[in-house]
Amino acid sequence: DEKKLMEKHYYQKNKHLHLSCMLWYIHGNNYLERLKVRPTITSIPPYFCCFIVTNDKCHIRNKMFHELSKYKKVHSGGSYCNNIGGKVPGGWMSQTHLQFISQHKFMICFENSLLDLSEKIINAYLSNIIPIYWGDSIIKDIFNSDSMIFLEDTTDESYKKLINKVIEIDNDNNKYLEMVNQPLFTENNKKYWEDNLTLRALGIKINKLMNN
Repeated sequence: DEKKLMEKHYYQKNKHLHLSCMLWYIHGNNYLERLKVRPTITSIPPYFCCFIVTNDKCHIRNKMFHELSKYKKVHSGGSYCNNIGGKVPGGWMSQTHLQFISQHKFMICFENSLLDLSEKIINAYLSNIIPIYWGDSIIKDIFNSDSMIFLEDTTDESYKKLINKVIEIDNDNNKYLEMVNQPLFTENNKKYWEDNLTLRALGIKINKLMNN
């Protein structure tokens, strides 16, 4: 049970290092400044939503794809339920991926599990679209919760609530532009980064751990 595992091994800021794939993707590509200073979006992408998944083991993510597809076609560019005539070329770090994503208003960015923090939401932000996200709620410490649509839990009621919000924003260009132009970092997010996620903060934590 992932929830029990998360409760047992919850992230403690004063004891643990945050070394997720997502963090190394940001620092390794110098994306932090790009995420801080983004262009103002004034036009609406031509397509509804995309989904790029190869690992078919996450039933929570698969369910979101199928449920949201009942409303409108979700372009699946990975090997799972591919419906665009082939996989999006290039790897998940490629500009080809980002160009594909940017043609859509939303992207389903569900993690493989609650224990993951991957590149998925970063690619949505780099492509200047709205992520539909499920994963550890720590993401709300890392990024502005108003910049994403977050699945709070895996009950049918929460799926329905999320999908209704997507539909509402999809049908109102003003609401879409308001959300997609939200800053990714609130003052609280900035402090969290300074204390925990910048290279300086990580260096201080590593030094402390090695000297304890």
